[in-house]
Amino acid sequence: MLKYKILNRYDISADKLVSVESGPTGYQQILGKAIAIPFSTRTRDNGYSDLVNEFFLTEKSKITNTFTDNETFKFRSASSDGSETLIDTKLKIWFYDETNPNFAQNNYLTAGFTSDEINFKFNNFKNSFFRLDFYDSNNQREQNYLFSEFFYPDKNPPEFSFNRIFYKKEDPKFVNDNTFIELYFDVTFFDAKTGLVKNLINLPPTPNPSLTLDQYNSNTNLRYAKIKILNPYFDQPSVGSLNKIFYVESVNGNTDSQINFSEFKII
Repeated sequence: MLKYKILNRYDISADKLVSVESGPTGYQQILGKAIAIPFSTRTRDNGYSDLVNEFFLTEKSKITNTFTDNETFKFRSASSDGSETLIDTKLKIWFYDETNPNFAQNNYLTAGFTSDEINFKFNNFKNSFFRLDFYDSNNQREQNYLFSEFFYPDKNPPEFSFNRIFYKKEDPKFVNDNTFIELYFDVTFFDAKTGLVKNLINLPPTPNPSLTLDQYNSNTNLRYAKIKILNPYFDQPSVGSLNKIFYVESVNGNTDSQINFSEFKII
């Protein structure tokens, strides 16, 4: 810290100093003028309390996590016809059949596992899994990843109950916009036997899907299934339901009772 010593070299003898309260200072005998200079009672310790408090609150907000309510509701799959009948929606997986290119098979044998590996649950079978990644849009440039669900092989055929989903109860679309939620999800298969990761597309099993790379890249809609979660805080057809339900949108051949994802081949 720099320190300064104030030196007063002014000669304050009475015959040289004339103080003028106001008015012009035009002649030589007048060497000074009384000027009122207000001094604040602020000090270094207490004079900047407002700035200190503001700085403290700003820095505190940077390091303190804001509260987020992540509590969820359980939503169940239901009919989209307005009756809200609960349905045990099935997620079916179809594997590309090299021996019969016109059909995909709902069978782990087609995926390359043997009967013993399936029946006796060898590690290369039971350690494989399907991952469902959920997004708020099917536009890959703008979508936000939300969460994932996992399904594990157990027996033939590769089919799973997709009859419930857990979703946050305080989503702004529920509590602020008073509307429903649309979610998009894709399916990826992690094959522990081969170490390969297979991206599946949301298409029915026949014909056996074969796509060029350009077709795959330009048809992003084929990668996602779509569901609609109704607002759980009120009843309104196709918008809200106190029964806490969701239903499958009829895209890419999906129905209330079945969603298909198929292995495909790039040609």
